[in-house]
Amino acid sequence: MKRLFGLFLFVIFFGSLAFAGPWGIVVNSASMNINTIDLGQSPPKVYGPFLTGSLGTSGEELLDVAVTPDSQYALISNFGASKVFRIDLTNPTNPVLAGSISLGSMFAEDIAISPNGRFAVVADGGFSKQLAFIDLANFPNFSLYTVTSSNLYANGVAIGNDNSTVIVADYFISRIVFGRVNATFSGLISESNLACDSGPINITISPDGNTVLTTNWTNTRIGVFQITAPGVVVPGSTPWIGGFHDSAQSIAFAPDGKKAYIINAGQGGDPVRLSWIKINGPGNAAWGAERVANLSAYSSAGWFGVDTIAVDSTGNYAIATKTSPTSDSANRVTLINLNNYQATAINDTKIDCAGVAIFNEIVYPPTNAAIERTTNNYIFYKEYINRVSWQANSKNLSPISKYRIYRKASGAADSTYVQADEVDASIFQYVDRALKKNDYYSYRITSINNRGLESPATEIGNTVVLRRGR
Repeated sequence: MKRLFGLFLFVIFFGSLAFAGPWGIVVNSASMNINTIDLGQSPPKVYGPFLTGSLGTSGEELLDVAVTPDSQYALISNFGASKVFRIDLTNPTNPVLAGSISLGSMFAEDIAISPNGRFAVVADGGFSKQLAFIDLANFPNFSLYTVTSSNLYANGVAIGNDNSTVIVADYFISRIVFGRVNATFSGLISESNLACDSGPINITISPDGNTVLTTNWTNTRIGVFQITAPGVVVPGSTPWIGGFHDSAQSIAFAPDGKKAYIINAGQGGDPVRLSWIKINGPGNAAWGAERVANLSAYSSAGWFGVDTIAVDSTGNYAIATKTSPTSDSANRVTLINLNNYQATAINDTKIDCAGVAIFNEIVYPPTNAAIERTTNNYIFYKEYINRVSWQANSKNLSPISKYRIYRKASGAADSTYVQADEVDASIFQYVDRALKKNDYYSYRITSINNRGLESPATEIGNTVVLRRGR
């Protein structure tokens, strides 16, 4: 019996989706539709409105929006119809309705999605003890869970970065309820609760999962808590930050977690304003500055749990709306430069804008990757060559500016991949020369769009395989 060594070629789509955005999505509460905003253009370009007539009827009120971590779907709450809609954002210029959930007697308002995208929790903005737990891997499967803590309601909700800790704000009794999600994503394993400043209307958890902030509408203070273990919350070392002149609606952390930006509204129809506080450590916050920007909106009331500010992944800017269903003709989504607090109205947005979120346009990897191994016979040695080729992916919306090639020895750890080359978007080949007979490599090829962000990789390689023959 003899042994024959052959060459085996393999192609793999590697990794999860990567993105090229950023884009904004805004819910229009009374118009019952949504807009998307290309924030990569100057000025931002507004698309839509979309899905008019598909997200409910007049008087029902759309409120909050949350986007899955892969930016593929948005969840939108319809308060009056007790529904949650799922929107496919694969093409931001044409979002598509991708299903809905009817929650029965529970009024859907605040939506939180776990950082790993595995489940979502919806809080009722009314006098309800119910939470809806949505299994996002098996949408539209969901379970209704009733808060067991006596006399406490569920008005706002947040999920920690441990993908386990769920915290609920009760505006009416001024407490927070917290616990760990169970294994089936249908409720909490156990519950505890703590006193909070008067009227917590919204709740947010820092990117590192350690600091919890509540916006307290009635006493214009920010409550501060700390997560010490999954499902365990204690008062912060600075239990609250006070001194604001305006009531607080929503909070969004900077990506590095060192600042938290607050949307404030006066009680007399004044402009909606931006403030910020410093985060010094887990459960430790300090005064920053208030009224650093006037937004292009006016409000005199607040929404339970609705997120009306979103910060982009670079921390350089935010988009924000207002804090209540006022239809003042001046209301617009505001683009805020967080480096100098310059605020600019995005004029094509609607006057009834409510919840906002930022997501990213998907960048797709190259397709049809192939590898050909050839040789050149010279007098003194034989040169082995790997010719790697690919094709452009027609799914990409933004122009691709270049392709990036990574290489590692076949069989080596993925951590050993290094960049081998970068070629213009008009080139669809990489030639790896001067290889020896036993030099076998794996390659990853990615697309880089005109905004400089990178797709996941298509992986292809050659390796030695032992074949047996007769």
